[in-house]
Amino acid sequence: MTKKMRIGLAAAAAVCGVYYAQQATGVEPLPRWIPAGAQVYLEARDFGALLREWNASAEKRQWLESANYSVFAKSRLFLRLGDAQGELAAVSGLGLDRVLLEQLAGGASALAVYDIGKLEFLYVTKLAAAPALQAVAGQFTNRTAAGVNYSVKSDPATGRTVAFAFRSGWLLVSTSENHLARALELMAGQGGGALAGEGWFARVAQAQGELRMAANLESLARSPHFRSYWVQRNLPELAELEGAMADLTRSAGAWVETRTLGRKQPASGATNAVALQTVARAVPDDAGFYRVALGAPPARLLAAPAAATFVEGQDAADLLETRIDVAPFTVAGASQEAALAALFGNATAHAVVRTTRRQADQVFISPGLGVAVLGAANWDAAAARALLPGYTVAAAGPLLYIANHEPLLRAMQAGGAGAIAGERTVYLASFRHGAERLRLFPMTSLIDFAGATPAEQPEQRTPEFFSENTASLSAALRRFSTATVSRQDEGAKLTETVTYTRQP
Repeated sequence: MTKKMRIGLAAAAAVCGVYYAQQATGVEPLPRWIPAGAQVYLEARDFGALLREWNASAEKRQWLESANYSVFAKSRLFLRLGDAQGELAAVSGLGLDRVLLEQLAGGASALAVYDIGKLEFLYVTKLAAAPALQAVAGQFTNRTAAGVNYSVKSDPATGRTVAFAFRSGWLLVSTSENHLARALELMAGQGGGALAGEGWFARVAQAQGELRMAANLESLARSPHFRSYWVQRNLPELAELEGAMADLTRSAGAWVETRTLGRKQPASGATNAVALQTVARAVPDDAGFYRVALGAPPARLLAAPAAATFVEGQDAADLLETRIDVAPFTVAGASQEAALAALFGNATAHAVVRTTRRQADQVFISPGLGVAVLGAANWDAAAARALLPGYTVAAAGPLLYIANHEPLLRAMQAGGAGAIAGERTVYLASFRHGAERLRLFPMTSLIDFAGATPAEQPEQRTPEFFSENTASLSAALRRFSTATVSRQDEGAKLTETVTYTRQP
């Protein structure tokens, strides 16, 4: 049996397993009714229940009243979404607001977005009736697909279309007559071309959670809208991936997100659990953030001055608010980065540690950056010091320790209880949100408002990025104390488990 045949059989088995698991738990096989070609797909076991829970939550109230929401509501993305909302409201004759959304939120539901720029979508939900839609049906044109009547209306001026139909206790709403008609045909068992049959979707299939998102990464990467608004700016890293699926499962103490990232071409899946475990032990137990990965650390990370803050490269506020379409600048010169890359050429694994520590005044904090690098041979500490002025450097055989202050270096040498689970783990990272937010934001508030005057009105200025914008988002999510991600390399795919610990 060839390798391709084995991969194909494994993918088919996974799809069958997911299908029968859905039947056993009563989850509707919605991907079989969704026409192929979606760039993003969302599915909820009970969308109405999730929406009611969100509307009643303290997190929603805090976020809507926050500086973070205030900034978002003035962003280009928000305004463009508002324009599209207005156009769809005009053609449908409906107020596209919270009241309508609550009325159209049924049980098992799916939303497939076919063009993120044009907001071309299909929505399917388990719902027997929708009075708002039925009230305006007389203004629509009636047509038929697969023996089912549907209503459609278009506006030539804006090019917007709204179509809806009811079939056997299900409501379908779309901004494309073609997608709605094709969905009705698929529900009737006519023809093929469903999302469930697309190769990328089948290859990332997994056990279903309470809420699911799947993305055709290859298609999204070709969209200028995705390239502009994808704040991670890591398209080269996504180039090897064809699709992704993430499922969320919630419990009282933690929310767990399971991800599958499908590769276009299977990789070797090379791992080195021993190397990862070695550098993981260099992570202090009280580290605010850390990541452990195979290979060498990015040269640009240490090419910046030793006093560099948590933001690597482009200013965070600038990136998120005003210059998202501009490539980030490089802090260090190419020659220094090249020299550091050569120094780390034989690295097998590394750990990056970020910390915060209060200064003697108990107000200001010092950001700590530490890197532990495991090499194939013993390190030349003197050579490393020469390339890293301002950093504290120490070597212990094949382990090289680098930090921007002495206490952090000693803490890394003392080590922690970090453990790597699984032989195929290639990446581990964690962020202690609960602890770090209490250190960072009091200090940024003092800095931001040191020169403020009583006459200054909050609504007349842009909220400060760290002390108001970011801090308000952090406050809304304060019940989430830590976030940890672990990645495994399975060759044909990457699997990730993200755990968000949460206070009740």
